[in-house]
Amino acid sequence: MGHPADTFRFAFIYSYFLVSGFYSLISTYRSKWIISELAIIRDTISGNTPPITNVGRGETMATPANLTSPPSSRPLIAPAWHTIVFIAIFLALSVVGGFFQHAAKQHPQPTVPSSNAVPGYVSVVISEWLLVLYVRMGVQKRGVRLRDLVGGRWATPMDVMKDIALGAALWALWIGLQNPHLLGAGTNAAHGLLPQGILEGLVWIPLALSAGFCEELAFRGYLQKQFQAITGSAALAVLFQALVFGVGHFYEGAGVAARITLFGVLFGLFAIWRRSLRPGMIAHAWSDIFGVIIFRGM
Repeated sequence: MGHPADTFRFAFIYSYFLVSGFYSLISTYRSKWIISELAIIRDTISGNTPPITNVGRGETMATPANLTSPPSSRPLIAPAWHTIVFIAIFLALSVVGGFFQHAAKQHPQPTVPSSNAVPGYVSVVISEWLLVLYVRMGVQKRGVRLRDLVGGRWATPMDVMKDIALGAALWALWIGLQNPHLLGAGTNAAHGLLPQGILEGLVWIPLALSAGFCEELAFRGYLQKQFQAITGSAALAVLFQALVFGVGHFYEGAGVAARITLFGVLFGLFAIWRRSLRPGMIAHAWSDIFGVIIFRGM
């Protein structure tokens, strides 16, 4: 896959099968739920609701419809088609970004102005917030607010300090996992994205803050909760959102994609444990900001 066209073709086919797989997953689970609900309605109308026995008195009573529903059935936080389009958009952006990055590596420029990366940074910030806007449009259809995805608001200053401390601990763990002796060395793709000069450094900060908020909201908030509603399993939800997050970085190499998938699992588990995205957002943004110092020191 040395030619850019080969890389683009492989990424497109890989993305196609991934989207198709998630479409089949969503269709399967939603079909089971719809069939179950239709059976409940049919039995209720026909009067064939199965009775249950009161063990203490030997009496029987009609079973309420909500008790016969599968325990994993819960309303989606957005329409199923919205999630499929979300995954397709994210993978498409990743494919295009990887294609152009690969092309730039094949035809490097001898001299690059220090401000050349600024338009790219700005475009990434815009795309991140457009993704959040798309998530907001989807969840609003089901009466869900972005605040609900984040985990509410801070109630006391102690909550703020606690999330900052937890974010610092998560950040330290993330930095530790980036040790090449633990998970192997990645590619040099990230080095080409680092800011050079004061102007790029200033623009990098809002980029890192946007990535911390937007990506955690989109993946550990929206996508993870949506997958949990579809599958009824928190573990599968963490795994699926992490796979999407990791595959989006596949153009950087299989090792990097596997590492980012692991990070997605870690942040997903942390979000479930804390019932909030705030520590993950803090750790994510902090890591992106100080990743500049770490990478330059390598």
